[in-house]
Amino acid sequence: MAQGIRSKLILNDIKYSEPLLLLYPTKEELPNMERLFEVEIKGILELMGGQVAGEIHIPKAYVENSNRTQFGTSWEECIVEVSPSEIYQIHYLKNQTEGTYSIVFYLTENRMLRPHGIMERSFTGEVKSKLRPQVTLDFGNGWIGAFENHYQYAQANIEEIDGDFSSSKLVLHLKKEDSSPLSIHDVAAISKLVDSLLLYLSFASRQKTTWVSWSSQMATEFVEYYRTIVIPHKISQLDEPLISYRLLQRFSQHCLEYLSCNEYLNLYLPFLYLVSAGNPRETGESEFLSLFISLEALLHLYAKKLKKTRHFNGDIWENISAEIKRVINDVKFLGVNQKTMMINKMGVFNQPSNKSLYDDFCKEMKVDNADLWPLFGNGLSLSKIRNKLIHGMQFDYLPFLSYAIIHLKWTIERCLLAIIGWVGWGNDSNVDSDALRKYNPYREWKHYYDRKEKEVDGNEDS
Repeated sequence: MAQGIRSKLILNDIKYSEPLLLLYPTKEELPNMERLFEVEIKGILELMGGQVAGEIHIPKAYVENSNRTQFGTSWEECIVEVSPSEIYQIHYLKNQTEGTYSIVFYLTENRMLRPHGIMERSFTGEVKSKLRPQVTLDFGNGWIGAFENHYQYAQANIEEIDGDFSSSKLVLHLKKEDSSPLSIHDVAAISKLVDSLLLYLSFASRQKTTWVSWSSQMATEFVEYYRTIVIPHKISQLDEPLISYRLLQRFSQHCLEYLSCNEYLNLYLPFLYLVSAGNPRETGESEFLSLFISLEALLHLYAKKLKKTRHFNGDIWENISAEIKRVINDVKFLGVNQKTMMINKMGVFNQPSNKSLYDDFCKEMKVDNADLWPLFGNGLSLSKIRNKLIHGMQFDYLPFLSYAIIHLKWTIERCLLAIIGWVGWGNDSNVDSDALRKYNPYREWKHYYDRKEKEVDGNEDS
């Protein structure tokens, strides 16, 4: 599609911006490109003398915009903006290194994983400072990973990113002593594990963290991989981590061991909804609903694992549903439309309620949330708040909703910690009852839970 067409690829990863590919076709070539939306692009990296130095692959990209430039009329040149989802750059090397292999994952910010600053004084009185990783993990199969700081400096003189840039990036540096060369399949497997681990650490720090790119030498090739992501915002409401700093090493290794179990529960969606709920651009209502989706996703996984998604299976339910339909159709004072609506809702009778799933979960996993705002109860429970919000009702009493949000988050966090088996750490977890006593939402929730609904529901009178 683009052979012979002038192009410009802007990575600018030093500022975590999304990569951009610009193509400059003539006005005759533009119609061929405008017919495309999703594209795959392959190319070569060439030295000034024409020697091929590597390859570039853009497996998936999307044409975002195409039009003529301001000089299009006179120069007959147009511009096509292509947004890549992922990019592989492969640089050819002359010699193969043996013995030690490493992969460097470049991460978004997470204040908990930053290395410790160490000050040392020599016998001459000279003071030296250095950074030491506070978290070093065993990933298995010989891979040891440490969270480090990498300092970068770049000079750019193209109009899109003109200037000098310097930054300090958080990285996860994995090393392995091995005589066999590293393959792209090895890195793909490790990157999936790193993705999962960072999701767990996002949960622990209440701050969403992910990897943006990685680089590694593989036999006689040096490979750089970039992916387009949405850079997360700080999400912490209480501005302190769920897991204390001194237990972060142990918690991280615990999560890696949990992820390596054959029967581990894939908590991607519950974690994702939880750590994404605190986006500062969200309203209180959307944050509460996102948190409740996290809890519902967790309960669904629990029900699926224990095969509790249905009360009855096979012929038993067929016979029950046939009998219910017969009774509904025999009711003489109901119209055809009313009978149809009731029959269409019959599937609800064969599904366990969230309340029964939650009660079973807490009993089996030994989770005691009696000190928190009830998920189900006689007052204005968290589930009742969810039902009102999902049906378009508002709450005018803002402290009421903000307290409910915090209690819902504590409820989910206790359930998730129980799932992964992180128990018995007392005050070192900020969802422990002793650790919560310093917060007003923990001490005063009953005052709001026991209020009459009309006092907090802005739509009650209407």
